Amino acid sequence: MKERGGDLEIFVEEAGSQRDELLEVFRGCQEGACPCPLDAAGALGAMEVECDDDWIEVRIRRKQESRLDVSLAQRCFARLLEKMRKS
Repeated sequence: MKERGGDLEIFVEEAGSQRDELLEVFRGCQEGACPCPLDAAGALGAMEVECDDDWIEVRIRRKQESRLDVSLAQRCFARLLEKMRKS
């Protein structure tokens, strides 16, 4: 995960058996049902998800003149990914 200009990029390599579950989580985020508080301040502008058989890339863009709480989102997604890897 990394921050770029106030936006957040998440890249999951070797998603493997969790690929479909992760895609479902990210789709939920796109539809407003995210386990991570991305839009608490109304800052979420767009979310793009790209994937292949073994990787997932997510770009979370903020609304212009808004600020995403990137550190909070990073911690939340890191915990979520770790939890999935352990299950």
